[in-house]
Amino acid sequence: MEYRFKVILLGEYSCGKTSILKRINGEAFYDHYLSTIGVDYFRKTYNNLDIFNDSVILDDNLASYEITREKIIPNFKPKNKLFKKYHSLLKSTPKDEINYNLSIWDTSGQEKFTFITTAYYRNVTCAVFVFDLSNYDTFREIEKWHKSLFNHLDKDAHAYFPFVVVGNKADLKSSRTISYKEADEYVSKLGGYYLEVSAKDNNNIDKIFQTLVKTIIFNINHELVIPCNLNGVSVFSKGDELFPKDIRKLDDEVKEDIDIKSRCCTIM
Repeated sequence: MEYRFKVILLGEYSCGKTSILKRINGEAFYDHYLSTIGVDYFRKTYNNLDIFNDSVILDDNLASYEITREKIIPNFKPKNKLFKKYHSLLKSTPKDEINYNLSIWDTSGQEKFTFITTAYYRNVTCAVFVFDLSNYDTFREIEKWHKSLFNHLDKDAHAYFPFVVVGNKADLKSSRTISYKEADEYVSKLGGYYLEVSAKDNNNIDKIFQTLVKTIIFNINHELVIPCNLNGVSVFSKGDELFPKDIRKLDDEVKEDIDIKSRCCTIM
């Protein structure tokens, strides 16, 4: 099986967004990069065993859930007709034959490219907001980037849209301008996950995207969202797409069954 997701990186100029993406592609770190002009594009593929080689705890404010490598929910019966084939194939597919392909859009933090950047907000699966731990102003601007993105999403998308806020340059310990506690509490109020990383030391970089993948898979496996073009998610098995691309074109009987307004059109 193959999952395809669309990821967008947002944040102020020189926070290290491009450095982070070059690291996940195995490239060396350089102190100086040219500014991203408009939007750049990266691809990254993770195998299932790369992602689910441990467990992770997710908390939705109602209860805590542990996602393990198996990812199979005991005695689970699909509630939605569109998921019947998906769950059947998920159980029968060897875990090392499941891949997650990320299309990642690296955006410029410069205001003059805002018009170009916002054009890429549509149909994204998840987001990474990056700030510089040694520059408090870049942390303060996270609210601006978060608001800008969410204003372009369908309102029904907000509840299940995964995002990670990343404090980069954790290696500059003597220069940091914000505590872990302050940043973590703020991001929790926004509804996201907070991580501190160092692109220079290549520390915690893969964890950013692994956390997003785990969250997205949790949402799909629990039928909280339906993969479609509105949320930038596609799921394939042997080349065949398992879910319809355009949910809104389904016939009325299927629409009524899946409660399209509250579920199928939700962007993660």
